[in-house]
Amino acid sequence: MKEITDKELKEVLRKHSKWLECISEEPSVWLKPSKEIEKCGEEGERANLSGVNLKGKNLRKVNLSRAILYGANFEGADLSRADLSGATIMGVSLVGADLFKVNLRGADLSFSNLSETDLTRADLSSTNLSGTDLSEANLSGAYLYRANLYKADLSRANLFGAYIVCADFLGVDINSIKNFPNRNKQRGDT
Repeated sequence: MKEITDKELKEVLRKHSKWLECISEEPSVWLKPSKEIEKCGEEGERANLSGVNLKGKNLRKVNLSRAILYGANFEGADLSRADLSGATIMGVSLVGADLFKVNLRGADLSFSNLSETDLTRADLSSTNLSGTDLSEANLSGAYLYRANLYKADLSRANLFGAYIVCADFLGVDINSIKNFPNRNKQRGDT
């Protein structure tokens, strides 16, 4: 696991912000080969924090949309109100992290560990959570429109007030979920 100083992290976030600005101004950048998309403009660079230890870091309200975060450690980190939309976050550990009102729309969190995580009012629409450990996670009021939860572990997770439409719950033991709406349905989706 790679370590990163607060100063280095601040610089990664600054360059990522410039990269996001640049790609929004140049939509044609997405037609380029993927290696050329990693940089945009003179200072813009896509954040790649793969394998980085961010345990306990304060990342409240950061914008890491479309960032690459394979295998990073976010245990106990504060990501409340952060924007991680479209980010690649596969195989990460977010155990005990604060993800209150986080934007994970379209992100790929497959095979990650989000046990005991606070996802209250999180936007998980079109998010890939297949094979993810969400045991004892708080998903109260979460937005799960078209979320892929195929074979996710939701044992003792709380879905009170969650907005669940067209979500894939195939392979999930819905009987172990707290406050799961429409528990009597036999289909895997709601």
